[in-house]
Amino acid sequence: MMNDYVAITTKVRAMRSKLLSKDDIQNNPNVKDLEDIHQLLLQTEGYDRAIKDAEITAFTPNSLIPVIYNGVYYTFLKLYRFANLKQRQVLKLYGIKYEAEFIKRKLINLNRKKHSNIYFEGFTAYLEKSRGFNVSKIQAAMTISEVIEALKGTIYNEFFETYRSNFQDDTYDSNVLHVKFDQFVALYIWKKARHVFSEQEMKRFKKYYGSYSDLVNIESIYRLKFIYEMDSEQIKDYLLTPARELDASMIDELLQANNSLSFERLLTSMGYGEVILKEKRTNNLRIEEADFLSDLLKFLTRACRESMLPILEYLEDKQREATLLVQTTEKIGWDNAKPLEKESI
Repeated sequence: MMNDYVAITTKVRAMRSKLLSKDDIQNNPNVKDLEDIHQLLLQTEGYDRAIKDAEITAFTPNSLIPVIYNGVYYTFLKLYRFANLKQRQVLKLYGIKYEAEFIKRKLINLNRKKHSNIYFEGFTAYLEKSRGFNVSKIQAAMTISEVIEALKGTIYNEFFETYRSNFQDDTYDSNVLHVKFDQFVALYIWKKARHVFSEQEMKRFKKYYGSYSDLVNIESIYRLKFIYEMDSEQIKDYLLTPARELDASMIDELLQANNSLSFERLLTSMGYGEVILKEKRTNNLRIEEADFLSDLLKFLTRACRESMLPILEYLEDKQREATLLVQTTEKIGWDNAKPLEKESI
């Protein structure tokens, strides 16, 4: 009998061959302006479909960046539709990162008095059919309270009920949305993972997700301690629970570091020295998690080829491709903007 993963891993292998490299995006001599970005998107998996759905009348970052995001969603849905029922359970859990972004973007737009809809029909249909979203009610919402009301019946109702006092009709506490909401999502995925992954997948997922949580906590501790000057007990309220290396005693050591240099030395002793970068302008420490996590996931996937891990690895790489495309689009848009246009950005 054919292995359950042969079909989907074969498909992903073909899709992976079309991924853009960093050089294809950032060091491509043929990409000089936003029209070149448009042409690159037309030739690339996922974004080509997204462009067909977009009504682009002018090449601007505001018109192209939504296409890039939607291209990632198209790619996810392509694999979701191809997957069998068991594989779809894993993809649904992974896809929570996309639906959480959907919610955050809607709230951010309302907070900025913007009501634009940047989501395409295929993704919102998935949210309605497979995830219990009342998309039409969410999209029609003109206040933050209306969005929260529309999310009743989804897994996010628990979060908004807990922090309801931090959300008003026309504004919200950004720390609650951007920190506590991300924590809620991360913990939900952590708790549900054992119900959808096989034993061998779960073993490796714990290592990957634990490292991700460690890096989030490391960066949070550094920023909150040395930039925002919060005390240790306040900082602990902003930390994720899942961990690979950072136990309570290690976190206490980082919290007690007297300066940036001692903080860096502690990270090195804990095995995270390679993620340390220094901001040239400010000399602040920055945690570069993307390459570290990418290399870790590749390592874990090699030992677990007949699983969902190669699919998740591809989706992570697709997200990194999109991030590079967005960064390049923003840079070209800024470099080519007129002085008066830059003042309004």
